[in-house]
Amino acid sequence: MTADADGPLALLAGKDLAVFDLDGTLYDDRTYLRAADRAIAAYLAAAYDRSEAAVSAVLDDVLATTGRHEFLTHLVRRLDLPDPGEAAMAGCLEQLRTVRSPLALFPWADPLLRDLAAAGTTVAVLTNGNRRQQVNKVALLGLDDPGYPLTVVYTVDHRQKPAPDGLVHLLRRTGVPADRAVMVGNDPVDQACAAACAVDYLDVAVLAAAFDQE
Repeated sequence: MTADADGPLALLAGKDLAVFDLDGTLYDDRTYLRAADRAIAAYLAAAYDRSEAAVSAVLDDVLATTGRHEFLTHLVRRLDLPDPGEAAMAGCLEQLRTVRSPLALFPWADPLLRDLAAAGTTVAVLTNGNRRQQVNKVALLGLDDPGYPLTVVYTVDHRQKPAPDGLVHLLRRTGVPADRAVMVGNDPVDQACAAACAVDYLDVAVLAAAFDQE
């Protein structure tokens, strides 16, 4: 990892604690969602004797028209399934939280995390979302390996970002002062969480651009 004196890599290298968001920051979370969508379509097709292609088409239309907010509710309603919607929803959520397709970190992420840790920086991930689902993502990315040099904190165990609780927990646990920490993220909730703790914030797009220029 090389860094000019004023660039984002220098900011990271100059801190004692580097905290990274997970989804969209360390990997492309669309890969998880696409795999989940395929699993959900396959599950509904098998469970309710529907064509998988037809279910996928409805799912694609729901995502295109309403987005991911409550998309499973809209999908189950659109499919007009015979069973109570709660049963179908539970099955869909199980698929969403247990995706098995492998995930990959962004190409720059693994070397950066390891280099920071080797240089003495404490490295952590602070992630929002359903705990079981986020644990699954961490496992698929290989970040749960006992030898991997980072700590994962699930904000659902505290309060989810933008609430500062998870980051406060990390600062207290490590004993690192706020001005010696930095948070890397891709969403306003990450930035607000960092600001609430007086921790420097680095947008992952800026960080990724620095690697592209190397």
